[in-house]
Amino acid sequence: MTPSGSEQGLSLLYVDDEPALLDIAKIYMESRGYHVTVCESAVQALPYLESGGFDAVISDYQMPDVDGVAFLKALRERGDNIPFIIFTGKDREDVVIDALNMGADFYVKKGGDPRAQFTELLNKVEYSVLYRANKDDLEKINSRFNRVLSLIPDMVSIHDRDMNILYSNWKGFAAVPDEKRALNTKCHRTYRGFDDICPDCQAVEVLETRRPFQTEVMLDEGHWIDLRVIPVLDEDGEVEMFVEWVRDISDIKMTEVGLRKGNERLHNLVDGIYGGLWEFDPSTGRGNTDERFASMLGYRPEEITHLTVAEWARFVHPDDSPRFLSAFQAAICGESPRYELDHRLRHKDGHYIWMRATGMMELLTDGVTPPKVRGVNIDITDIKESEEELKRQKTLVESIIDGVGDILAIQHPDHTVERYNRAGYEALGISPEEAEGRKCYQLLGREKECDNCVTKAAMLAEEPVEVEKYAPEMGRHLLCRNTPVINEDGEIIRVVQHLRDVSESDTAVDANRAGEDRYRMLVESSIDVIWSLDTDSIIRYISPAIGRIGGHQQDGLTGKSFLEFIHPNDLKAVENVIAQVIDERVSSEEIEFRVMDSEGEWIWTSNSITLLTSDEGEPIGPIGVSRDINEKKRSEEVLEKARNQLSLLGSITRHDINNKAFAARGYLDLMKETQKEDASMEMLENVDHCIKNIISNIEFSQGFQELGAKAPRWINLCEMLESLSARVDLSIEVGCGEVEIFADPMFYKVFENLLENTISHSGTSSVSVGAHNDGGDLVISLEDDGVGVPYEAKERIFERSYGDNTGMGLFLAKEILAITDISIREKGVPGEGAVFEIVIPRGTHRGFVGSAP
Repeated sequence: MTPSGSEQGLSLLYVDDEPALLDIAKIYMESRGYHVTVCESAVQALPYLESGGFDAVISDYQMPDVDGVAFLKALRERGDNIPFIIFTGKDREDVVIDALNMGADFYVKKGGDPRAQFTELLNKVEYSVLYRANKDDLEKINSRFNRVLSLIPDMVSIHDRDMNILYSNWKGFAAVPDEKRALNTKCHRTYRGFDDICPDCQAVEVLETRRPFQTEVMLDEGHWIDLRVIPVLDEDGEVEMFVEWVRDISDIKMTEVGLRKGNERLHNLVDGIYGGLWEFDPSTGRGNTDERFASMLGYRPEEITHLTVAEWARFVHPDDSPRFLSAFQAAICGESPRYELDHRLRHKDGHYIWMRATGMMELLTDGVTPPKVRGVNIDITDIKESEEELKRQKTLVESIIDGVGDILAIQHPDHTVERYNRAGYEALGISPEEAEGRKCYQLLGREKECDNCVTKAAMLAEEPVEVEKYAPEMGRHLLCRNTPVINEDGEIIRVVQHLRDVSESDTAVDANRAGEDRYRMLVESSIDVIWSLDTDSIIRYISPAIGRIGGHQQDGLTGKSFLEFIHPNDLKAVENVIAQVIDERVSSEEIEFRVMDSEGEWIWTSNSITLLTSDEGEPIGPIGVSRDINEKKRSEEVLEKARNQLSLLGSITRHDINNKAFAARGYLDLMKETQKEDASMEMLENVDHCIKNIISNIEFSQGFQELGAKAPRWINLCEMLESLSARVDLSIEVGCGEVEIFADPMFYKVFENLLENTISHSGTSSVSVGAHNDGGDLVISLEDDGVGVPYEAKERIFERSYGDNTGMGLFLAKEILAITDISIREKGVPGEGAVFEIVIPRGTHRGFVGSAP
């Protein structure tokens, strides 16, 4: 039976703007038992889907009017979750991400052998339909579980540590007046009308011992209840909440075995709704899992069934294995009433996922059935990753606060200090423990708050307040800036205090001013804009050239934030460069960004930024030189648009030709199945060979189109070779040290083609890469021990038309290198191996230390 439940095969809707491809796909798929409806556009396909009847949709991406991703989005927005497979020649990463984010089940790239291609496509269709059917079944099961919980005839309620009712089924509220049937109320008030905790409350003992409580209580003659209070522990082993369960056992008092078993099943039901179930039989030493548990680890149940504890421990992360074995052994031996553990298990594909495992020994008294440990595992990977990210963010914030040289303090509205940064504790000469719980003025030796208290002023204003004042206890003049922290209800919950020491002598200030005066004439006559900032990016000075470039008045900018004139898209990069200049004391940083002129328009500038320091080496602030490059950027944008249009034209042309070539190969493949005459078969093989050449030429044109599309950059040779080594079946011995080459970004294609050429022709499985200086030029050699290149072919191998496979690749390699005046030659001895030498001119390489051979 097929996943859709039809014995006649799946019903598929295939959408593509290439009629020939639709025709060949329909023939292929219907010959294998599928029902296929084809459409040439998404607009044409949508009405077909209104009436349903399809098991899956296959769609091209690049189509007129509505592309494949937009088609998928339209289906998902109207609530149609039919399996959807993108089938296209496009292989851009952004298209793949958009399709999968929108809810596509798979992304299959066209090209290659049609029979293998359609086999892969149909496998993806089958899997998607089966997965969607299983998912629907699982949702139905979860819905049934929820209904079961709501219909349990026993009183079941869940409470937090403060005795608040988090959940109660209908039985729990049955004896409670309507006006008291509310969640998040105290259980002792709701159920018994007590203002305080019930004197006989068993939950208190459970909260203290963290152990389940169970007792049987006779309310009156012949009326018995079974009362259970079950703690739910968090990851630290503390009680997070507890379940209270009351069952009337008057009629079944003597059937304790059945009662315990029902209780245990109910517990497993509650714990296992969203997890995978497992059981372990101590009598056999082996365990089993259900299908959900197995699928969480990427297995089928039969692949991980009947495993011993030692065999199962191989799935556990090495760091968690001792805890796992200890906890599980305690549960089996009865040392612990409940097995609970957070640990990592290895998925079938090799990565680890976090699991929260809980289980209990099932005790039976029938004398026949051996006891078993049953439990549930829940995937908590997202929770663990969120916790780790929160820890990282907290550590980052703490590092930033402690790294600030000024004094920072966080206070409560009543002046109680929550914490200082490192500079604050050092300035006051106290430890964090000594400051804890004390008022800020008490730490200065005062009995009451300061006159002109900045904290109080900020709270009254409900906005930052800045005051300069003298602190005699510290002997400093301080610039105090206090900022209130207001929650979503408009309440002030904290006040952040920023104290800066402004006690510097006037001598240093006068020296800086004198230095500025010496160069003012030179600065003010510059055609470029020269500016200086303080460490908070406030403009201290800007030269008159700002009027020519941006139309601003020189005096109108002083005292304003430099960052408010930066384009939003460039702001983060500028902030990072300024921070790097100040923190790392770098000599100079170059950066291009846009600034706002007096009319609100954006101007591109090229900027050189460095750090101005005092005579003592302390940072005063960044200084920079800005040059107007707006016209240059406009020219680059025009050139880029033209390049993109040509690239788009080439991409569309390749897409159409590839589709037709793919369809033609499909027709040929079908004809080969029906045509058996040798002469006809030979002609068909010749046609197929021609089509392969067409596709090869198209792929070559795509690579050639990208030449020069991006500016040359510095490329680390070792890192590039390591990346290529992981992608080709070839061992690469690198002996050229740390060297960088200024080349086209497609420089890696040169070595990729050379390595592929070695695999195809040399008969070797390894190559060596070396380098040496030659009169200032750097010569990189790639050698193998294969058959080598004949003397008469050493020049011709770089021609486009030479050879069956290497001509295109080596021709493209030569063109890539020529963009930055790099040359390539073959210097090997025939019969002893090939030696390709790449000559890097002086000035386009750096980092290599060596001598001529």
